[in-house]
Amino acid sequence: MANQSATRLSSASILMTAAKRATMETWPLIRSRAPLLVGLHLLGFAAEQYFRYSEEIASLRMSESLGLVATNAGLSLSFDLFWQAAFFVFAVQAVVDRERSDHTPPLDAFVRHFNSLAIENTRVVARVLFWLPFLLVPAVYHYTRLAFVGFVVVGDPGYSLGRVRALGRSHDITQGRAGLCLFALAVSGLGGPLLSNLVHGGEIAVWHNPIGAISSLPVTLSVNVWGLIFMYSIYRALSLNARPA
Repeated sequence: MANQSATRLSSASILMTAAKRATMETWPLIRSRAPLLVGLHLLGFAAEQYFRYSEEIASLRMSESLGLVATNAGLSLSFDLFWQAAFFVFAVQAVVDRERSDHTPPLDAFVRHFNSLAIENTRVVARVLFWLPFLLVPAVYHYTRLAFVGFVVVGDPGYSLGRVRALGRSHDITQGRAGLCLFALAVSGLGGPLLSNLVHGGEIAVWHNPIGAISSLPVTLSVNVWGLIFMYSIYRALSLNARPA
């Protein structure tokens, strides 16, 4: 009966329920994991400022800039990938713990999920890049079908037991819901930059715009957490419709 009831849910009701849940739970979740989430967010902000400053220095040293730019770009990309995966693990694990009335030590969550998340995300990127030469639309379509791979890694106990394949599970639960997933990805992915841009006016270098850059910190933290709760809620709703893993 539960599955039949879930099947009748429209995309609009799923989105509205997910948005409501995310709005209600964002600040309680941040407060419950404040030292970890705020500290990680500040670390990301400091790294962003450092790499931006390095980029400006490289542009001033035109004769020496090529190697410096390449090094800076490589370090920035590596840090971004690490930071995004770590923030994802800590935030989504916090959502899962609140849902299950549990508490997983952050270090345990990191050790348990980080490597798997990195591997599965690499597989997602490889799948999308495979389709990219065939036109943008197929690549975007496959990306939307794999939108919940990370949530499967962190939130599905069957994955840790080896009974669930992350890419396959995401593909199953998004069957017939590509439009919903694309809209959800746009909302969660674009909301943060748009709101943050309204605060700092497009200039995020703290030495150029200290008030705007610092004022945008709580906005970006809140929207990042909101987006993860929003996407997790959609993942949970769609999981009820999918065939058992």
